[in-house]
Amino acid sequence: MSGGNDLHYDAFISYRHNEFDSFVAENLHKKLESFKLPKSVLPKVASGKKKIERVFRDVDELPLTDNLSDPISKALLNSDFLITICTPRYPESRWCMKEIEVFLQTHPRDHILVVLAEDEPVNSFPEILCYEDIETTTENGETIITRRELEPLAADTRGGTKKEVLKAMDIAVIKLCAAMFGLNYDDLKQRHREQRMRRLATIFGSIGAAVLAFAIFATVMLIKISAQNVTINKQYSELQDSFASSMAAASGNLMKAGRRKDAVYAVRSVLPDDEEEGYNADALKALYESMDVYKMSGGHEPVCAYDAGSMLYNFYVSGDGKYVLLNEDKVAYVCDAETGSVLHTIVSDNGWIQSAFCGEEGVLWGNGENCYYYSFETKESTPVEVPADASFFVVDDGTMVLIDSFDNILYAVGDGGQILFKFDHSDVFEEFVSIREAWLSGNVLTCCFSEMEENYFLVKINTTDGKMLDLYKGESFREPVVYLGDDVLYVAAGRYEGELLSCDITLMDPESKKEKWKTTLEDFEVIYGFFRISDKYLYICGKTEVAILEPKTGELVKRYYAPGNIFEAWIEDGQLYYLTGGSKVFSCSEYNQADATEVFFKTVPSLAVSDVTYKNGDLYCVFNSESYVTRYSDKTSTLAARYDGDFDTEMMQSYLPEEVFTDSEKFDVNQRLVDFIYYSEDKKYIMTALSNHTACIYDAETGEKVSSFATSEDNFYSFGLSDLTGSYVLRGEKIYIFDKDMRIVCEIGSVFGETNEGIIVYDNEGEYLLPFVDYKGICKMADEYLADYAPPGAIKQKYGLK
Repeated sequence: MSGGNDLHYDAFISYRHNEFDSFVAENLHKKLESFKLPKSVLPKVASGKKKIERVFRDVDELPLTDNLSDPISKALLNSDFLITICTPRYPESRWCMKEIEVFLQTHPRDHILVVLAEDEPVNSFPEILCYEDIETTTENGETIITRRELEPLAADTRGGTKKEVLKAMDIAVIKLCAAMFGLNYDDLKQRHREQRMRRLATIFGSIGAAVLAFAIFATVMLIKISAQNVTINKQYSELQDSFASSMAAASGNLMKAGRRKDAVYAVRSVLPDDEEEGYNADALKALYESMDVYKMSGGHEPVCAYDAGSMLYNFYVSGDGKYVLLNEDKVAYVCDAETGSVLHTIVSDNGWIQSAFCGEEGVLWGNGENCYYYSFETKESTPVEVPADASFFVVDDGTMVLIDSFDNILYAVGDGGQILFKFDHSDVFEEFVSIREAWLSGNVLTCCFSEMEENYFLVKINTTDGKMLDLYKGESFREPVVYLGDDVLYVAAGRYEGELLSCDITLMDPESKKEKWKTTLEDFEVIYGFFRISDKYLYICGKTEVAILEPKTGELVKRYYAPGNIFEAWIEDGQLYYLTGGSKVFSCSEYNQADATEVFFKTVPSLAVSDVTYKNGDLYCVFNSESYVTRYSDKTSTLAARYDGDFDTEMMQSYLPEEVFTDSEKFDVNQRLVDFIYYSEDKKYIMTALSNHTACIYDAETGEKVSSFATSEDNFYSFGLSDLTGSYVLRGEKIYIFDKDMRIVCEIGSVFGETNEGIIVYDNEGEYLLPFVDYKGICKMADEYLADYAPPGAIKQKYGLK
C-alpha cells in the first residue's frame, strides 16, 4: 500500500519486515478490514460506522524522514490508531520506534494498540510504550523528571504454529475493534459469539427444517403478515431514534473538532419540521447547543470553519478581519470570515501556489514561474514583474508584501500589485540572508535579516526610493526574536555556552541601537519564539518556556516551563495566555501559571493544533493535518438584550428523605445517596439531587422515575410549569427545560431567572434578556443558518452524516 497517503485511515500497522512479523501483520490487516460489528452494538458507536474501512500497512520497509510530507508520515498523521506488532525484533528497529514517536506528536497515547505476537512483553514491548517521563517543577523552578510505568492495551496472538496464531488472532481482532469503536470488550465478544452461533445454527438447521417449514409456511405467513407490519414499523421507529441519537453524538464531536455548521447539519437532518411527528430529545438538545442561541461570554467556541479542497498548507487572516485566505496545493481560497463561504478561488494551472493578502482588496500569488495580483473587485489576475520563485513575507497584516529574491534584491509590493520599491542588498551582506521580521512606520521600513547560524541585521529602508537609511549587526545562533515599537527595540538572541543554549534578551534604543539593559536566560530555547507586551510586563515565549521580565530594567520576574510546544500567545486582562500543540491554554502572571483550557474554551477541542493565529479576540486553528481552519470566538448571542428589571431568586424548600420516600416499595431510591429533595410547585413531581452528581425526577403519585440527568448542582430555586416554555423548567445555576415527556431538550447556563418575556442570563458585563426559542423557532433558525449548505464529502464519511 505504498504511495500517496492523503487518505484517512482507521489504523496504521507498524511492524518489522521479516517473514513471521509480516505474516502476522498481513493476516491482521485482512481480519480487521473484514470485521463487521454486530447490529446489536451499532447504536453504541458514536461515529455510526459499521466496520473498519481502511487500514494502512506498508508492504515495503520505507524509512521515515524528517519531512512530514513523506508517505509514511502522512499516513501516520491521517490514522486514528497505531497498531504495533510486537516481537523481540520490533524494538530493535529504529524506523518502527520513530513511527511511534511521530504518531505520539499528534495523537493521544491511548490510541496506540499493542499486539503481542511472540515471546514475553519484557522482550517484545518497546520502552516508549511501557514508560512515560513526567516533568514537574519545584517551587525553586527546578525541573524533576520521574518515570511512570504504563500498561499498554495489548492483544495476544502468540501460538506454537501459524494455525494457532491465526486462531488467537480472531480474539485479538475483537479486542482491537472494541478499543477502536469505543465499545466494551466483553459485550462485543459476547455479541460476536452470538452472531457466529446464529449463522451456524442457520446453516445446519435450515437443512433439516426446510421440509417442515414448507409444510407450515402458508399457515404461519397468514398469521404473521399483520404482526410483522407492526413489528417493522416499531423497528423502523427505533432505528430512526437510534440514528438520531448517533447524530447527536456526532454533533458533539463535530463541535469539538471545530465544525459548528456541520454539527448543526448533523442533528437538523434527523429532526422533523413538526414536533408532533415525534423527535429525538438528544438531537434537539444538540441542536440548541450547536446553534448556541443562549450564548453568553463564557468561553471560546467554534463559530465558523473555512474549508480547503484537500491538504491545507497555510492560511492568513486579513488585517481588517473580513477575509481568511487558505493555501492548498494548486488552489488558493478567499473566504468570508463571518460565514466561511468561498468568495474567490485562484487556481494555478502549473505547479504549486503561494499567496498572501496584498492591500485590503486583493491577493498576491505565485506558482514558481510567474507572479500575479488578483483583484477582489474584477476577479482577475494581472502579472507582477517580481521573481516568482522566492517566498512572500507579509508586512502589517497585508499592507505590503516583501519578496526577497535569490538575486539579493528585496521587492516591496503594495495595494493593486504595485511595486513600491526595490532594495539591492548584494553589497550589504556578505553571506546569504533571509528576512525574518519587518515593521512599517510612515515611509520607513525596518527589516530584520538573519544568516543561518551566526548574525542578524536590522536595516532601515526608505520606502519612497528603496535606499538604506541605517544598518545594525548583531550576533545570534539561528534567527533572533525581535520586537520594534515606537520607542523600544527588544531582541532575544540565542547563543551557546559550551553545550548549553542560552538566550540574551536586550532592550536597545531604536535610533542609536545602544544597549539599555541585557538579561541572560540560561538553557532557554528562543527559536520560533515571540515577544508579547502588557501594560506591566514583557513576556518572552520560547519553544517550551515563558519568561516574565520587568520591561524597564530587564529584571526576571518569573519563569515557567510550558507542558508542550508554544504555538501562539496573547495578552488578555493584563496577563499572558498561550496555546500549546495539544490545544491546551495556560495563563501566566507574576503569581502563577494555571491550566485555563476549560475556562478559555466553552467547547474544548478534541484534536491537537498544528497552526494557529490569534486576532481581534478570536482564535483561528488548524488541527492535525485537517484541511480546514476553525475560528473560535467568545461573542454574546445576537438575541441578547440588556436587562435592568427585577427577578425572583427565592430558594425552594428542601426535604429530608424520610419525609418523602416513606414507601420503599413505591420509590426505588437509595436514600444514602440523596443530598437534597425538592417538590415541583404543583406537587406532581419530586426531584432528588444525589451525591453521585446525578439528579432524578419521580412522579409523586406513582413513584415512577421519569427522568435522570447529570448535574453537579445542589441548590435549586424553582421547579414548575413555565408559562414561557409551556413545559416544566428546573432553575438553578442552569435552567433545564423539559418537554412534555419530561425529557431535557435544552440547558442554559449563567442563569439569573425568568420573566414572561424571556430568560435572564448574565456575564461579566451584567444581565441580559434572551427570548425562549421553541421547537419550530430553533428549526427555522437552523434552516436559515444552513441555507443550502452541505458538508464536504470527507466530513460526511468520517462522521456518518446523511
